[in-house]
Amino acid sequence: ADRLMQALCALDEVERTARRRSPLKQIDARAKAIVTIVFLCTMLSMPIDRLSELMLFTIYPLLAARMGGMNYAAMVRNSLLVVPFAALIALPNIFYDRVPMFLVGELVITRGWISLVSIILRGVLSVQAVMVWIGSTGTYQSVRALQQLGMPSLFASQIFLTMRYIRLIIDQALQMRRARDARSFGRQSYPLRLWARLVGELLLRSVKRGEAIGYAMEARGFESSMPAIALHYQDRWRRRDTLYTILCSTTLILIRILHLSERIF
Repeated sequence: ADRLMQALCALDEVERTARRRSPLKQIDARAKAIVTIVFLCTMLSMPIDRLSELMLFTIYPLLAARMGGMNYAAMVRNSLLVVPFAALIALPNIFYDRVPMFLVGELVITRGWISLVSIILRGVLSVQAVMVWIGSTGTYQSVRALQQLGMPSLFASQIFLTMRYIRLIIDQALQMRRARDARSFGRQSYPLRLWARLVGELLLRSVKRGEAIGYAMEARGFESSMPAIALHYQDRWRRRDTLYTILCSTTLILIRILHLSERIF
């Protein structure tokens, strides 16, 4: 129950953070989208064994979170949720890639361990970059920025509705939890068969609620995709947006191609 409520609070916190006044908030959403894409491309294209160079990419989410008035420590805690999934993907590398890289005392560190840490760090940094972008822009403005950059309206609407109605599933799960607790008389553990029934019921209730919302949207003129933005409603691109895009993108590209960690360390 606490985790469900924490998830709802986290969703609300993202939107509240996006409405705060901060230096990063003043930057156009399209500029932040371009920089985020450049960050992901340069960071993810880094060779898997260059762990020291990969760690330099932590500068961007750290500074961007500071500019956006966001708590970077909380962002790190939230981004650690991706660690088990990234570790599961990279775990076989430990057994198949046994090329020695360096020694720590008498312990041999193989390429497999380096790739494991590298993949986990990539996942964490990717989540942090997206969190900075959405946390300083808002869900709706972020999707609109992608649409203005050329994303088809159908894809933009799919992303927006997916992010928007995660709350729907959490809300249905909370209602089912309250109903279960009201009938369990303080029971703490439940058989696996009951959990299977609860998951199935959650799916059915979410689909039913989603269909009702879909009918309501169609009754109000929704045509399965977000309408294009009229020119006079688009945000104006300013000089500071150009400077932000050029400065951040150039820095990220230089970190990628100049091997700065070798020069520094």
